[in-house]
Amino acid sequence: MNEYRALSREIQQDTRKIQEDFQSLTLIRNGQFFYFFRQSLELTRTAGEQNKVLDWLSPIDVSERHRAARAKHEPTTGDWLVESTEMKMWLANSMEFMWIHGIPGAGKTVLCSTIIENVQKICRKHAEPKPACIYYYFDFGERERQTMVSFVRSILAQLSRQYDTLPADVQELYQNRSKRGQEPTTDQLVETLFTLLKRPE
Repeated sequence: MNEYRALSREIQQDTRKIQEDFQSLTLIRNGQFFYFFRQSLELTRTAGEQNKVLDWLSPIDVSERHRAARAKHEPTTGDWLVESTEMKMWLANSMEFMWIHGIPGAGKTVLCSTIIENVQKICRKHAEPKPACIYYYFDFGERERQTMVSFVRSILAQLSRQYDTLPADVQELYQNRSKRGQEPTTDQLVETLFTLLKRPE
């Protein structure tokens, strides 16, 4: 009889121990969940703030214009340009500029979209740190896209998106605008752009 009582006490003790361990494990899991949930909220809030700044910097969606150009693209269109010596020299940094010119409606925009697609493909295959393909379409059907300011702001916003955190120089532009209620000048935008271009990888 005493043996049964002793065994019963051991079972009860083991049961309580299991319950205590389970409660401790539950608290740890809940604590971890809360920690990761809080981290997720902070990351979401940070991303939202960054997007707010970048949308202010350049509300123009260049990818929309690019998609429109690609919609007019036919298979093999522009292959001759991608495979040309001039294109290969340009990609190899043997020459700084490649000038494509022609009369209105000749297809320059579609050709440029082909170049962009090709460069983006090269960037994706490149080893880390991956280079960025940044572009801009001067659309003569929309006056706001024809200005120097729109061009610089778009390039600056695209470049800023390549970083994990918003560059301090861009944050400063936004903060100054919020405090003074004035948009940055072209000189300020260009200066910030050159600062980012000189920034180490």
